[in-house]
Amino acid sequence: MMILHKAGYGVKKGIPTSMIAASSFDDIIAITAFGIFTTIAFNEAPGGVASEEKGGDSIGFEVFMNLV
Repeated sequence: MMILHKAGYGVKKGIPTSMIAASSFDDIIAITAFGIFTTIAFNEAPGGVASEEKGGDSIGFEVFMNLV
């Protein structure tokens, strides 16, 4: 992609900038999803936080806190 940017392809339409922004947004989504899945996995596993506490937080609350 950098080769095409240096050659000037799509620069007038802002395509290289759009591609960089889209890839950054994709990284944010992937990191957030990873955090949610690891929180759920560790809370539901034997010996996890939810198994030790009888009134543990719900999965919905944990997902919300990861998104925040």
